[in-house]
Amino acid sequence: MKYKRFIVIFFSSIVVFAFIPRIYRSYEKITKLNIELISLKEKKDTLNENIREYERDIKNLDSEFYREKLVREKLKMVKPGEKIYKVLIK
Repeated sequence: MKYKRFIVIFFSSIVVFAFIPRIYRSYEKITKLNIELISLKEKKDTLNENIREYERDIKNLDSEFYREKLVREKLKMVKPGEKIYKVLIK
């Protein structure tokens, strides 16, 4: 009877010491993956916002005013002979 308890306790302790570190490592991996998932979701949201912005820009390309504004601001283009003044505010 004593030997059976000893054997059960011995094998139980072996199982506990064998699997606890693996369970802990798995928990750490899950935590890291959850953090990475949150980061990727944030990047996805940012990219979706950029896509909506570009789609809005594409729709506005039909407007002559918007095309000129886009060329002047993003491409830094000017009309021939045009002078550009920069206002400095202190």
